[in-house]
Amino acid sequence: MLKQVMLTTLAGAISVMSTAVIAHPGHDHNAESANLLHLLWVMPIVLAGVIVTKLLTDNLRRKKLERRQANEANSACNQYKSQ
Repeated sequence: MLKQVMLTTLAGAISVMSTAVIAHPGHDHNAESANLLHLLWVMPIVLAGVIVTKLLTDNLRRKKLERRQANEANSACNQYKSQ
């Protein structure tokens, strides 16, 4: 799931940053500053994607650790009861 989200985000970022995008008249993609302006426009979106991905990854890792600790505690409790 996370891999699919990352690939979708990357594909979206690449399509937005592409200089081959058809633009309205008067919007020159061949200007010297065009790539810099597009980068400055897209960076907040990319940064938000990175932050959301990191938060989701950390949250999933924390939940997995909590489940593992709960399973170990239950296992230890069951061993104690069987003695």
